Amino acid sequence: MAIRLSGMNSGLDTDAMVQELVSAYALKKETYVKKQTKQEWTMDAWKDINTKVYGFYTNTLSNMRYSSNYNLRKASISNSSIAQVSASNGAVTSTQSLAVKQLASSAYMTGGEIKLDSGSKASSSTKLSELGITEGTIMIGDTKVELSGDMSLASLSAKIKGADVNASFDDGIGRFFVSAKTSGADEEFTITAGNANGLAALEKLGLATYTDVDGNESAEMKHYRELAGGAIASDDVVDERYESKRWTADSYKKSIESKVSSATKSIESLNKSNEDLQKKMDTLKVEDYETEEAYNEAKADLEKQMEENTTKIAEHQKIVDENQPLLDNPTALEAKVDELNAEILSGIEADVNSEVAMAQEIVRRFEEGSLSNSTDSARITAQDAIIKLNGATFTSNTNSFSINGLNINATATTVTTTVDEQGNVVEQDNAVTINTAIDTQGIYDKIVAMFDGYNELIGQLDSLYYAESAEGYEPLSDEEKEAMTEKQIEEWEEKIKESLLRRDSTLGAITSSLKSAIMGTTITVDGVKYSLSTFGISTGSYFSTSSADRGKFHIDGNKNDSSVASNEDKLMTMISKDPDAAIRFFQELSGKMYDTLTKKMASSSVSSAFTIYNDKQMSSQYSDYKDKVEEWEEKLEKYEESWHKKFSAMETALSKLQSQSSQLAGLLGGGA
Repeated sequence: MAIRLSGMNSGLDTDAMVQELVSAYALKKETYVKKQTKQEWTMDAWKDINTKVYGFYTNTLSNMRYSSNYNLRKASISNSSIAQVSASNGAVTSTQSLAVKQLASSAYMTGGEIKLDSGSKASSSTKLSELGITEGTIMIGDTKVELSGDMSLASLSAKIKGADVNASFDDGIGRFFVSAKTSGADEEFTITAGNANGLAALEKLGLATYTDVDGNESAEMKHYRELAGGAIASDDVVDERYESKRWTADSYKKSIESKVSSATKSIESLNKSNEDLQKKMDTLKVEDYETEEAYNEAKADLEKQMEENTTKIAEHQKIVDENQPLLDNPTALEAKVDELNAEILSGIEADVNSEVAMAQEIVRRFEEGSLSNSTDSARITAQDAIIKLNGATFTSNTNSFSINGLNINATATTVTTTVDEQGNVVEQDNAVTINTAIDTQGIYDKIVAMFDGYNELIGQLDSLYYAESAEGYEPLSDEEKEAMTEKQIEEWEEKIKESLLRRDSTLGAITSSLKSAIMGTTITVDGVKYSLSTFGISTGSYFSTSSADRGKFHIDGNKNDSSVASNEDKLMTMISKDPDAAIRFFQELSGKMYDTLTKKMASSSVSSAFTIYNDKQMSSQYSDYKDKVEEWEEKLEKYEESWHKKFSAMETALSKLQSQSSQLAGLLGGGA
């Protein structure tokens, strides 16, 4: 911006004079600025209302049009200590019998306390050798774990956990805790001995179990018995383990490709390192070091690094030399795979034979009574939940069942056993009763919620339509704001914003349409006419209700509405007496309001889809105001510049005149 010196010669405040001269143009610009601001506030007000109308339309009204929204069911049980029950929408109304035969449980093993020979508790850092364990094989399911003396209890816990179970060792009490990840019989696990050393290790680790807490054979003992007696075919075990571990030509090829690629990259990196080291070696000079000894140490260090690199290069090259021929020769690759698989199969067969022999020995000793659980250990056997619903048996790995819309979470069993005169055990189901019925309260709450939403929306629309006038109030200019406090500005602008939609024809048309769609509506269901008054629903008296509340509905007997809470609850009575008629009425009523808003929110040349106001038209008007503001800003700048040039010319002329006068005065003075 040019620097102007105002009235240097004339003594006039030319800047102030220019502002006065262009004030009419500034006023014109300010007029459009205010119109633009007011248009923006109006658009914001409409956006807020549109969001609320659209929310009521898409959520409340859309849902209430469908019978499925009223298809609510509730379930109750005659003995809530047996199970918690609930019913999904659409569940069959009925009375059913429920017997809980068995609750689901997770497989769990609490290990016995592990102590050192000194009597102190073991910790997670304790080595197996400190417990007298130097070797042995244990099986976590089908996963083999080889034990060694230098393995810590923490390391063993990690290996057990790696077999897809939860496992931890508690330092505070010196015990292992092992559990299945989920409940149910299919998630049962076993921790068994693979050989004699493994059995001895399990006993020292507190993990040897043969019976569960109920006195039945543990999962481990069942496994031993089945393996020893051939119920688990050893050939099947071998095949299963072999299938999971064997190589295929493709998998082995990918494995050695990865090895060769990694080794090749390492060789390249090491060769580059040696080249760099050799360059350093070539530039070594004795004179660069304080002593010859320091020079020799630096040289020896470089030679050592190069030697180590060379050794590593040879190791990586060996990997390449051993495997690259297999990649180049498919026949050789197949032969190598066969060789490796033969070794794997042989190892598995040896392991299984050892396990079978071990299982046979354990069964023999168990039946002799010479085997018992580790001291203080406890074993819980996994099992499924079993229920009988209306005589049919259902199982689940959890205690939760979902059957034909009925949700059951079993918490206790109903079965009892007695012994008859002949000594036979007689089991009684002691079934409880589940009753599923229409949820009248749920339906009632949905209808009340719809009218609450309607009342809230109508209240907001009416408050905007009947707002107090803000005549004489316009958006403030920057100069006007400077003369006011922030609170005064806020109150001024709020006054304008509250009245923006006062007596707006579009707003009035929407509220009138909604009110017409609901007020005075009669719907015939099975030849019987119903209206809102049938259900005890009406608006307040015109003379006793404020203008803001005249369009709102009240439901007789509604506990949350003090004005009608004491009246007879006709709505609940009707829902209980004839739910189908009540549902049909409110379906059609909500559908009528939905269709009304659908038409009001249809797109047109001046409005977008799902919009109740002329958003396109208003955006266009806003753009017009914006253009007008920019146009008058340009005009204002142009006129200001024009007047400044004129005053500048005047100042220049006055300056010249004053200079000439001074010269003339000087000449005249000199002649005297």
